[in-house]
Amino acid sequence: MQEFTNKICFESEVEYKAIEVNGKKEHHISGFVSVPVPDNVNDLVPETLQPKIVERINKGFANRVSLNHDFLLEGNLLPIASAKAEVKSHPKLNKTSSYVDIVLDEESPKFSEIMNHASKNEIKGFSIEYPKNPPHHFENIEGKNVRVFDDTQIFGLALVTSP
Repeated sequence: MQEFTNKICFESEVEYKAIEVNGKKEHHISGFVSVPVPDNVNDLVPETLQPKIVERINKGFANRVSLNHDFLLEGNLLPIASAKAEVKSHPKLNKTSSYVDIVLDEESPKFSEIMNHASKNEIKGFSIEYPKNPPHHFENIEGKNVRVFDDTQIFGLALVTSP
């Protein structure tokens, strides 16, 4: 059995919006899902791989969205949202990054829990899910030994309420 892991984006700039579409309210949460800076465990997905993350999400290979990685932790739960992504320059970092807009599934058993978290500003960011030990090399960045991904095959993403 292959092991999986995740990478939290601490520069997500999460935003919740209720949008009316064809007379029906849609609940959107958007923000950066991946940025090319080292995270809390010194992993880095470089700018060159950001378009691949966006492509995998938009083609449906990685657009399954969970809450706090409950899909990985609890098993076969239904996705909580659908996702669309785009390559965008991060306003603070001025680096090519992966931005995502998700539409929450109101029929998801997790919908009220997510709305409760959103109303309290408890959604802290997004996190990508990928197979453990992706192809990588190490670089010294600002005095730290950083694992730089050479490729990534993300298969999902999550809203996270704590880093």
